[in-house]
Amino acid sequence: MQNLRKTIAKGVEYEGIGLHTGTLTKVRLIPVSEVDKNSPTGIVFLRDGVAIPAHLTFVKSSQRCVVLSNGDVSVSTVEHLLAALYSFGISDVHIFVEGQEIPIGSGDATHWVRLLMEAGTRELEQERKVITVHKPIEVRDERTGAYARAVADKKLSVHYTFEHERPFIGVQSFLCNDLRAHFISDIAPARTFGFIEEVEELFKRGLGKGGSLENCLIVFSDGYSAPLRFEDELVRHKVLDLIGDLALLGVDLNAHVEVYKGGHELHLQLIHHIWERLMSGEGEI
Repeated sequence: MQNLRKTIAKGVEYEGIGLHTGTLTKVRLIPVSEVDKNSPTGIVFLRDGVAIPAHLTFVKSSQRCVVLSNGDVSVSTVEHLLAALYSFGISDVHIFVEGQEIPIGSGDATHWVRLLMEAGTRELEQERKVITVHKPIEVRDERTGAYARAVADKKLSVHYTFEHERPFIGVQSFLCNDLRAHFISDIAPARTFGFIEEVEELFKRGLGKGGSLENCLIVFSDGYSAPLRFEDELVRHKVLDLIGDLALLGVDLNAHVEVYKGGHELHLQLIHHIWERLMSGEGEI
């Protein structure tokens, strides 16, 4: 079965507060036209007249969120929107951004799911590239014991483990054999979370200005700021972030990805290794 590139069927927009800047931002998602051959392909953010491709080679920072930049122009907190686009199979769309940060919405990806359902999808004539991992790829942080690896699979699947010393968290593990099939029901509703001590530190650094109990799950010493949507909601949100990071490859990925105690930085290390192997001309990765 041919895997064709997809764009959205009609333009849609969303306005909201940025998690870290606290400022109002509007984003407009516009379909890619096959008629305009001069138009950039792929998922492209456009801010102040500058095109910023959603690709790992344009990542400026991965601390607390993913920041993409082209020259002096950047756009931050792109991961939840990218995860939703990837899960809907959308490979080509122009995202016009009025502001410097993508709106956090309700702290999950459900607002993007609703927006993309409204937009619909349209197939393009070109075939979408698919990368299949055949030889295992692994990255490790020897200091913390964290690791991320990709091994062979016929689709994108994941086994993610999150661990914390707070007894009511302990070890959370999430296994999903088909991320696209389960994204809307099992992954998109998982909210951004932050530990109270980290939140206080973010405030001191001038970040987290848009955070609230409506868009972030706060983890206190003895519990959460709101009832959980899933018993393992924390690890599910990590999976949401992972999908958004994997979208930065710009291709479909067939692999089983296993992560232990990960985050954006570890995810991107793994993705860079996958990309380097692909660019080395080894053929099957």
